[in-house]
Amino acid sequence: MQHSSKPALDKKRMLEWAVFNVAVGNMDSHAKNLSLLATGGHTRLAPFYDLVCTTVYEHLSRRFAFKIGGESRPGWIMGRHWDRLAVELAVKPQLLRTIRLDICLRIERELPKVAGALRAQVTHPEGLAMIDLVAAEIRRCTGQVVARTAWACS
Repeated sequence: MQHSSKPALDKKRMLEWAVFNVAVGNMDSHAKNLSLLATGGHTRLAPFYDLVCTTVYEHLSRRFAFKIGGESRPGWIMGRHWDRLAVELAVKPQLLRTIRLDICLRIERELPKVAGALRAQVTHPEGLAMIDLVAAEIRRCTGQVVARTAWACS
């Protein structure tokens, strides 16, 4: 974040990006999907893209493209890994816990709306089944992050 005009804000956004990708099961979340946007003499983290749930595709990787506190296997990421990441990035572990809970609660709140909007546009049974599969997987991943966040706070 040394090149950002607002490094603290962009560091928080990067943490939100990492949490979101873990919470939706996006194993294809590479750093190459992050970029800086230079406009008007200011440099900021560009809007995020390629935010998808890849765990529903059996032929894709079962490990994240990045590590959380040294761990890339989603089922193995515990509160201590998130805390280690916070220390590595020089942020307070409590801030990262708050970000994890906030992102997961926002996903849980919006997921039914997004799935409903998609279901209203899809007519093929295979497409409807995929929407249900992705929504269930996101609920599972998000629940895992929340459960391990609560454990880390106790």
